[in-house]
Amino acid sequence: AEQGGIYYLEVAAFGDTGSYTLNTAEIVTPPVDTLIDISVDFVDTAGRTINTIQQGEEFLINVYASDLREGTDWQGVLSAFADVHFDSQLITITDVQYSFDDLTFGEVLDNEVDEAGGLETTRPSEPFERQLVFTLRAVANGLGSATIDTSVGEHFLSENQVFGIDGDVRDQTRYGSATIDII
Repeated sequence: AEQGGIYYLEVAAFGDTGSYTLNTAEIVTPPVDTLIDISVDFVDTAGRTINTIQQGEEFLINVYASDLREGTDWQGVLSAFADVHFDSQLITITDVQYSFDDLTFGEVLDNEVDEAGGLETTRPSEPFERQLVFTLRAVANGLGSATIDTSVGEHFLSENQVFGIDGDVRDQTRYGSATIDII
């Protein structure tokens, strides 16, 4: 119970009951460490990294997940999902190609790819490598700077997980964005 900023706890231990006071100033919430980074980059259809594209040309949007733990804690990303937002006046998404090997899903909507991602049953072979989760095939429609933003997936199956930790870490995931210029 709280009275005037002081929390009173009723404690029963080993048959002894008593009231104890706990000052709220002593309660410290530990920081939430970021475990997964979702990042975006652009490549042409030959696989070369690009930051500009000609209007009317096809290109690929790669979405990666990275396990940010260091040293021996690093084991890789087990599952990653994200919503991907884009301006449909500048870009059309024509296809989603999944790289993770199990439980893949996602839906292309007007300005969003909803709940895209999957589960990876094989741990990465190289420590600290970015893992390609999925690729969006896109066409540059209009002139301008097109930003691709990622955000948390809301579906109950859209859990972000790392090998070695049981449970969903969506609240410990950093969602990135990238911009490509259409000329």
